[in-house]
This record gives sequence, C-alpha cells and structure tokens, in this order.
Amino acid sequence: MSSDSSSSNRKHKRRRKSSSKKEDTLDTGLWLKRIGLFFLASFLVAVLAYFGMGLAGVLFPVHTNYHPPSKGIDIFVTSNGFHTDIVVPICESTTQTDWLKKLNDSTLTAKYSQYSYLSLGWGDEDFYMASYNQAFPSLLTCIDAFFLPSNSLIHIEFYSYPLKENGKDILKLTLSPEQYQYLIKYIDNSFLIETTGAYVPKNAKGYGRNDYFYYAMGDYHLFQTCNDWTNGALKWIGIPTASKAPFAWGVMYHLR
Repeated sequence: MSSDSSSSNRKHKRRRKSSSKKEDTLDTGLWLKRIGLFFLASFLVAVLAYFGMGLAGVLFPVHTNYHPPSKGIDIFVTSNGFHTDIVVPICESTTQTDWLKKLNDSTLTAKYSQYSYLSLGWGDEDFYMASYNQAFPSLLTCIDAFFLPSNSLIHIEFYSYPLKENGKDILKLTLSPEQYQYLIKYIDNSFLIETTGAYVPKNAKGYGRNDYFYYAMGDYHLFQTCNDWTNGALKWIGIPTASKAPFAWGVMYHLR
C-alpha cells in the first residue's frame, strides 16, 4: 500500500509540474502577443499622428494675407507626388543672379550657358544615392532616412526649355526681386560651402545627362523632409503655404 501510494504521489507531482510548465508557456505566449499588439498599436497611432500633423499643417497655413506682385520674377514648384523641387531661372537680370557663376564650374558653364532653368531639391544622401538607374531604395534605406538623422544632398537639374504651369505638378509663382533674393539666400544657406565660397559637388554625374548632386547642410529626418525644405523656402519668402508639410501634397495644396 505504501509503495502504491508513493508511486501515485510521484505521478501526481509530475502531472502538476507538467501542467505548471504548460501554464507558464501559455502565460509567456500571451504576454508576447500582448507586447506585439502594443507595439503594433503604437506604430499605427504614430503613423496616424504623423499624417495628422501633415494635415494640420495644411489646415493652418501661414501668410494668408499675402498679395503677389503683378510683375516680377517667375519661379516654379514641381512635384512627382513624393518629392518637390524649386525651379529658378539660371540667369536672372533684375537681381543679377547667375547660377552658373554661383556653381563656379567651367564645365557646367560651357555646357549649360544656353539653358533656361535650374531645379533644386534637398533630400537624404543615402536615399538619393540608392535611386540611381531608376531603382527604388530598399526598405532599410527608407527606414534609416525616415527615422534616423542623416546627411543630406542638394540635387540640381538643368532645363533647356521654359517650364509651363499645368495646375497640378508644375506651379508658377511670381516673386518680387526682394523675395527672389531672399529665396537665393535660403538656397545658398542649404549648400555646404567651402572656405573659398564654392559649393561642394558629390560626384561627377547624377541620374541623367543634366543633373548633379552637391553636399548640403542639415540632417534629413522624420521632421525635416525634402518637402519641409521646399515648404521652408516658401515660408521664408512670405508665400501662403502650409505651416508644416512633410508630404508633397502639403506643399502643393496652397499653391494651386
């Protein structure tokens, strides 16, 4: 009887240990699931909050009492749906602004002296470099650009023809000479400049035959995107625009 009782107790203890292990495993799995759901919910809330910030920037614009000059210097803001650029005359006589002189590169001067306009856009260095040959950057590059402060570049492209406003992704602005000079100062301050006063080229070739990269000032990150840079220029020169515009549509909305 004693032997049977002892054996029964041992079996009962083993069952209790086995049951306890299963409960521990279930508890661990439940907690991991809860943690995963928490992080997923937090991520979704953060994404919605970010989009909300962009929407709020559009709903609460700045410089709403602005009256554009009837005559002046025409510039353009362009968008591909994700990224925005500022397009300026290469040579502007009223303010005596010559971008070929500012770029100070005899090769560019010889090649583009007959061209009309120059586009300028600011963005993340790694994202730009990963976009050669019409490639889309990897997910890791996108995450790094978005969440971690990173180095920036200015992308320039020469146009041999005058741009035409289409009311969608090419929008014209007429600036006073004073506004244009303020815009040039904003763009100048965005370039990394050597002690000699020259801009610093990144490499000898851009995506195509007529575009180039230059090192820029400032870090690219979640709260300072390529579109924030364009929007910052518009705010700087007093144009009605979004108070905050991380997205291209936020930049273009008040210009249409």
